[in-house]
Amino acid sequence: MKSLKANEVTAYVNSKVLEITNTSVIIETEEGAQSLLASLVVLAIGSRSNNSLAAKLVDKYSVKVLGDASVVGKVLDGINLANKTALAI
Repeated sequence: MKSLKANEVTAYVNSKVLEITNTSVIIETEEGAQSLLASLVVLAIGSRSNNSLAAKLVDKYSVKVLGDASVVGKVLDGINLANKTALAI
């Protein structure tokens, strides 16, 4: 965060991206819609596990929940778990 502040990077939290164009990003914040000039856009999006489909299928099929559906984490951890699960089948 120190590097972001040192480089005067503005972070928009609790904002909704309405549109990304070749030269700008239009966002909606608590203050309303804003158009931001941008040559580069970095999205940091939160995630939550969602295994509702597995819950519906578990009574009929053998179900293995993998990756972010199981627990939100690092991509390599998800790939490793998928590999171990595939080898166990």
